[in-house]
Amino acid sequence: MGYKIRGNKLYVHGTVDGKFYRLSTGKEATPLNEKWIAKNHRDVLLKLIAEDKCQVQSKNVPQRRTNMYQLATKKVAPMVKEFLPFVFV
Repeated sequence: MGYKIRGNKLYVHGTVDGKFYRLSTGKEATPLNEKWIAKNHRDVLLKLIAEDKCQVQSKNVPQRRTNMYQLATKKVAPMVKEFLPFVFV
């Protein structure tokens, strides 16, 4: 695990559970930020991975509901509107 500067931004990288990650912290590469990330790169990487996994899980369920709603409201699929009440019963 470690950190790298790319284009004046700080990135953390490392392998967690057999998978390699390289993620941007979004912070600029100032001398103060570099000293801080040198000490805390492991914790920052684990936090970014956890946030990324939470976002992926929360996006999946509402997206399916949105897709079903969009299908039901389209004028080209009137049969779907008749079928949807049976799906949610």
